[in-house]
Amino acid sequence: MSKFMKRAIEIASYAKENVYPNPKVGAVIVKDNSIISEGYHELYGSNHAEINALIKSDGNLNGATLYVTLEPCNHIGKTPPCTDAIIDSGINKVIIGTVDPNPKVSGSGIKRLKDSGIAVECGCLEEECLRLNKHYNFFMKYNKPFITSKMALSLDGKYSTDKGESKWITSKKSRLDVHNERSKYQSILVGVQTIIEDNPRLNVRDIEGFEKQPTRIVLDTNGRIPIDSNVLNDELSTIIFTANMKQSKQKKIENRYNKIIFVESKNNLLDLDSVVKQLSILNIQSVLVEGGRKVHESFIRERKVNSVIVYIASKFIGGINSLNNIDVDRISNAITLKNTEFEIIENDIKVKGDIG
Repeated sequence: MSKFMKRAIEIASYAKENVYPNPKVGAVIVKDNSIISEGYHELYGSNHAEINALIKSDGNLNGATLYVTLEPCNHIGKTPPCTDAIIDSGINKVIIGTVDPNPKVSGSGIKRLKDSGIAVECGCLEEECLRLNKHYNFFMKYNKPFITSKMALSLDGKYSTDKGESKWITSKKSRLDVHNERSKYQSILVGVQTIIEDNPRLNVRDIEGFEKQPTRIVLDTNGRIPIDSNVLNDELSTIIFTANMKQSKQKKIENRYNKIIFVESKNNLLDLDSVVKQLSILNIQSVLVEGGRKVHESFIRERKVNSVIVYIASKFIGGINSLNNIDVDRISNAITLKNTEFEIIENDIKVKGDIG
């Protein structure tokens, strides 16, 4: 049984993050202990995995078993309910990796299949299936985006030199790996100072098979973002959170298909609770925070971060500390990581972990 679910998990990952905000799902149809068809959810708005597997099947499915990593949907969204197609196909048994945490689905798909006389088993390789959609599951459970803080530091824990230079602390291979990490998130967030100093594009490049670019988010308390910034002048859209922006500037920015959202500020910092709430309303399930230093400090200090990615270069630069005010006064109150992973990339060390 598990070998067929393993295959469903494998093909689900082919979608990369092109299905956001939908989950990645894989499905295989088995008859006489052999796979006769398989499919995965390939692109947001397109057929779900079960439908693709059914379309590719050829022949009588009576007596066949469907293995699917996530509970089939039982509601009309971008596509019709998958449960109806499964019932009509003649499939006798459905084995599911995990229940869908989406309130629109959760349990109803299983009930619909059972009520139609189809045998259903749930929980096959559940942990592996859950890992496929970590951000989606978190969003559906807590109704807020999964937030990761990504930083690049020197070996002595510095963010930049004494003169503020931070390009490039890490190696070229590490910078390419950043694009791989970006491709796993629905959005990328920076503060306006990063836009002013570096004028980044904040997109995903050089990742094979990746199609759906993340949404760019800029925190800009006083509306300082330059009109000619890269993030305001390409085919992608950008969301700018601000507390104060001239109406004339707002109009120019929004005329370029970007979005301005006003939130309250305190001590010249935007209210992060309001920012996170607005991102939830926009159905943004995951955020990669890329800087600058004060933005990282704010998110970590206010305990908005769920995981971190830190690239540590094998060099000393003796400049500006990476984090200062994060509200940790004792070692016993330190922000600790769990599920920590370490990787050597050229001469750099990559550390990933969830906030414990």
